[in-house]
Amino acid sequence: MLERRKSGLWFREELYSDVAQSIKVSKVLHKKTTRDAHGKVLHQMLVLETPRFGRVLTLDGAVQTTEADEIYYHEPLVHFAAHSLLRPPKSVLLIGCDGGTLREIVKYPSVEHIDAVDIDREVIDVMLKYIPGIPGMSFSDPRVNLIIADGAEVVKEKRAEKRKYDLVIIDSPDPIGPARSLFRMSFYQDVAAILAEDGIAIRQTGSSMFQPDEMPAHWRQMLEVFSRGDVQGLVTAVPTYVGGYFTLVAASHRKGIFKESLATLERRFKDFPSASRCNWYSPEMHRAAMVLPVEIQRAIEQSEFGRELILDLYGCDYSVISSKKRLAKFAREICAVIGMKPFGKPIIPDFGFAKSKTAGPSLVQLIETSAVTAHYSTHWGMVLKNIFTCSTLDVKKAVEFCMKYFGADVAKWELKIRGSRIVNIGREQHAYMTERNGDVFMTRRFVYTLKDPAGEPAEL
Repeated sequence: MLERRKSGLWFREELYSDVAQSIKVSKVLHKKTTRDAHGKVLHQMLVLETPRFGRVLTLDGAVQTTEADEIYYHEPLVHFAAHSLLRPPKSVLLIGCDGGTLREIVKYPSVEHIDAVDIDREVIDVMLKYIPGIPGMSFSDPRVNLIIADGAEVVKEKRAEKRKYDLVIIDSPDPIGPARSLFRMSFYQDVAAILAEDGIAIRQTGSSMFQPDEMPAHWRQMLEVFSRGDVQGLVTAVPTYVGGYFTLVAASHRKGIFKESLATLERRFKDFPSASRCNWYSPEMHRAAMVLPVEIQRAIEQSEFGRELILDLYGCDYSVISSKKRLAKFAREICAVIGMKPFGKPIIPDFGFAKSKTAGPSLVQLIETSAVTAHYSTHWGMVLKNIFTCSTLDVKKAVEFCMKYFGADVAKWELKIRGSRIVNIGREQHAYMTERNGDVFMTRRFVYTLKDPAGEPAEL
């Protein structure tokens, strides 16, 4: 958004709840709400003249590209993928096209046909009018077929036509508005179907600092789609894409292609006629971009859907575990403790007194993509609870809260990692017991040994 200060006009970007970016504006060159052919709103668009970054395009309050730093994004996005191919590309599909990716891809004389797709024609028109240095003359190249449509729908159509591309480059904004369709699993399944056997698809996966889950999650998504192939993460740094490293993920049906292509990278780049016109990309930067920081690599290797606390509470207060009202209150409060949003009211059926050990109510509270479930054994003064969360789970906090709420003396519990591809079943397994004395909690760990250990970590 634009805001007036004593020092002048500023553009303020608020993609995150706790961090904002402000860029001083010399002049507003263009401001418009763009719509599709049916009148549906697509974007809130601004083109700004700025002293630091030159001309800047923003969509829906977020910086899309700037004259000063666009090379740090467009060059790795295009050239890393193109130079990871084992042969020069002939057919290319660009999804999202402000002109920067197209400018780089037309530099390849081997390319015979380019389908360039964008949902908003006015983005292209504005780039050509106000920031022509980014697209250059690329839209006039006779090899370019410009398609104004939803990229996901185009990919679906190309799949039906059984088209194949050597390169599919997905230059998507953040998953808001019309860009949401470019993040769905069905879209990447369609991308995989139209990608040549030794082709490469590449996409942006956000900031390593401010979107820490995005790159590991999308890397894992690509791994599931290209399960028999190869997936490679890479990093660059784009000043106006704030938040540390900016990440990309590439994938191919061909196993080992990213390492295999390194053997001839220097020779292929030497033969590339536009090598001297690259300002970021080089074989050295190609290799360097593949070296992920340990933190990112670890997050990829340990990518998981969530964590589940399996918790048995003993010596619980009968007046609490038999009260539907107090169980409903617990459902609300545990969501706050584990930092998850509840969906709907808790379901609390009572199974009566048919059997002594199973007598009592149960509970199901839906939360974001998972649930809190429990059964309350009123005859035995016991709570059997599962807390399954897709967020970071503070186990100690959750266990102690549950013990206090239900008046439990003892808790036995385990933590399970759900949805990880890494299976680590060693000889030693751990279970925990927490005992309470007033407001003091003491936790002990118990180790037990499997009779048939599975050995070292392995991929499923």
